[in-house]
Amino acid sequence: MLQDDSSHAAVLAEIVSELNGEDTELVMDFINKLYDLRSTFQTVLEKEVELRQSRVSDEAQKALVTAYIQLLHDEKAKAKEIIKIINRDLDAHESRLLQVMAKIHRVGDRVMKRTRSEEHTSELQSPDH
Repeated sequence: MLQDDSSHAAVLAEIVSELNGEDTELVMDFINKLYDLRSTFQTVLEKEVELRQSRVSDEAQKALVTAYIQLLHDEKAKAKEIIKIINRDLDAHESRLLQVMAKIHRVGDRVMKRTRSEEHTSELQSPDH
Protein backbone atom coordinates (compact mmCIF):
# COMPACT_ATOMS: atom_id res chain seq x y z
CA MET A 1 0.00 0.00 0.00
CA LEU A 2 1.08 3.57 -0.65
CA GLN A 3 1.70 5.20 2.66
CA ASP A 4 3.13 8.69 2.26
CA ASP A 5 3.27 11.72 -0.04
CA SER A 6 6.71 10.75 -1.38
CA SER A 7 5.28 7.38 -2.47
CA HIS A 8 2.39 9.13 -4.21
CA ALA A 9 4.81 11.54 -5.89
CA ALA A 10 6.97 8.62 -7.05
CA VAL A 11 3.95 6.86 -8.57
CA LEU A 12 2.81 10.05 -10.30
CA ALA A 13 6.32 10.60 -11.65
CA GLU A 14 6.33 7.05 -12.99
CA ILE A 15 2.95 7.58 -14.66
CA VAL A 16 4.14 10.83 -16.24
CA SER A 17 7.28 9.11 -17.56
CA GLU A 18 5.08 6.39 -19.10
CA LEU A 19 2.84 8.89 -20.93
CA ASN A 20 3.86 11.05 -23.85
CA GLY A 21 2.80 14.70 -24.18
CA GLU A 22 -0.35 13.94 -26.18
CA ASP A 23 -1.43 11.27 -23.70
CA THR A 24 -0.88 13.63 -20.78
CA GLU A 25 -2.85 16.38 -22.52
CA LEU A 26 -5.70 13.97 -23.29
CA VAL A 27 -5.88 12.74 -19.69
CA MET A 28 -5.61 16.24 -18.18
CA ASP A 29 -8.30 17.61 -20.51
CA PHE A 30 -10.61 14.72 -19.63
CA ILE A 31 -9.96 15.08 -15.89
CA ASN A 32 -10.59 18.83 -16.09
CA LYS A 33 -13.92 18.21 -17.83
CA LEU A 34 -14.90 15.71 -15.13
CA TYR A 35 -13.97 18.14 -12.34
CA ASP A 36 -15.90 20.90 -14.10
CA LEU A 37 -18.96 18.63 -14.28
CA ARG A 38 -18.52 17.71 -10.62
CA SER A 39 -18.32 21.37 -9.66
CA THR A 40 -21.49 22.13 -11.63
CA PHE A 41 -23.23 19.18 -9.99
CA GLN A 42 -22.29 20.51 -6.54
CA THR A 43 -23.63 23.94 -7.48
CA VAL A 44 -26.89 22.34 -8.67
CA LEU A 45 -27.23 20.53 -5.34
CA GLU A 46 -26.56 23.73 -3.39
CA LYS A 47 -29.18 25.59 -5.44
CA GLU A 48 -31.63 22.76 -4.85
CA VAL A 49 -31.11 23.03 -1.08
CA GLU A 50 -31.54 26.79 -1.32
CA LEU A 51 -34.81 26.30 -3.20
CA ARG A 52 -36.14 23.83 -0.65
CA GLN A 53 -35.27 26.10 2.27
CA SER A 54 -36.40 29.27 0.57
CA ARG A 55 -39.14 31.29 2.23
CA VAL A 56 -39.00 34.28 -0.09
CA SER A 57 -41.54 36.07 -2.26
CA ASP A 58 -42.91 34.54 -5.44
CA GLU A 59 -40.66 36.77 -7.57
CA ALA A 60 -37.52 35.74 -5.68
CA GLN A 61 -38.64 32.10 -5.81
CA LYS A 62 -39.10 32.43 -9.58
CA ALA A 63 -35.53 33.79 -9.89
CA LEU A 64 -34.20 30.85 -7.85
CA VAL A 65 -36.04 28.35 -10.04
CA THR A 66 -34.74 30.04 -13.19
CA ALA A 67 -31.15 29.91 -11.90
CA TYR A 68 -31.63 26.27 -10.90
CA ILE A 69 -32.97 25.32 -14.33
CA GLN A 70 -30.04 27.08 -16.02
CA LEU A 71 -27.61 25.15 -13.83
CA LEU A 72 -29.33 21.89 -14.80
CA HIS A 73 -28.97 22.79 -18.49
CA ASP A 74 -25.27 23.60 -17.98
CA GLU A 75 -24.75 20.32 -16.14
CA LYS A 76 -26.51 18.38 -18.90
CA ALA A 77 -24.41 20.06 -21.62
CA LYS A 78 -21.17 19.25 -19.78
CA ALA A 79 -22.21 15.62 -19.26
CA LYS A 80 -23.13 15.31 -22.96
CA GLU A 81 -19.72 16.70 -23.93
CA ILE A 82 -17.96 14.07 -21.81
CA ILE A 83 -20.14 11.31 -23.26
CA LYS A 84 -19.39 12.57 -26.77
CA ILE A 85 -15.63 12.48 -26.09
CA ILE A 86 -15.87 8.91 -24.79
CA ASN A 87 -18.07 7.75 -27.68
CA ARG A 88 -15.79 9.39 -30.26
CA ASP A 89 -12.77 7.78 -28.65
CA LEU A 90 -14.38 4.34 -28.47
CA ASP A 91 -15.52 4.60 -32.11
CA ALA A 92 -11.95 5.27 -33.21
CA HIS A 93 -9.91 2.34 -34.53
CA GLU A 94 -7.80 2.31 -31.38
CA SER A 95 -9.14 4.01 -28.28
CA ARG A 96 -6.56 6.49 -26.97
CA LEU A 97 -8.32 6.73 -23.62
CA LEU A 98 -8.13 2.97 -23.21
CA GLN A 99 -4.48 2.94 -24.28
CA VAL A 100 -3.63 5.64 -21.75
CA MET A 101 -5.59 3.86 -19.02
CA ALA A 102 -3.70 0.65 -19.85
CA LYS A 103 -0.39 2.51 -19.43
CA ILE A 104 -1.52 3.89 -16.08
CA HIS A 105 -2.69 0.41 -15.03
CA ARG A 106 0.71 -1.06 -15.94
CA VAL A 107 2.43 1.51 -13.72
CA GLY A 108 0.03 0.72 -10.87
CA ASP A 109 0.62 -2.98 -11.36
CA ARG A 110 4.41 -2.54 -11.23
CA VAL A 111 4.12 -0.40 -8.08
CA MET A 112 1.89 -2.97 -6.36
CA LYS A 113 4.29 -5.81 -7.25
CA ARG A 114 7.25 -3.79 -5.95
CA THR A 115 5.37 -2.94 -2.75
CA ARG A 116 4.40 -6.57 -2.15
CA SER A 117 7.97 -7.68 -2.83
CA GLU A 118 9.35 -5.08 -0.40
CA GLU A 119 6.80 -6.09 2.26
CA HIS A 120 7.64 -9.77 1.78
CA THR A 121 11.38 -9.06 2.01
CA SER A 122 10.94 -7.04 5.20
CA GLU A 123 8.81 -9.82 6.71
CA LEU A 124 11.50 -12.38 5.93
CA GLN A 125 14.14 -10.16 7.50
CA SER A 126 12.17 -9.51 10.69
CA PRO A 127 13.37 -11.30 13.84
CA ASP A 128 10.01 -13.08 14.19
CA HIS A 129 10.83 -15.30 11.19
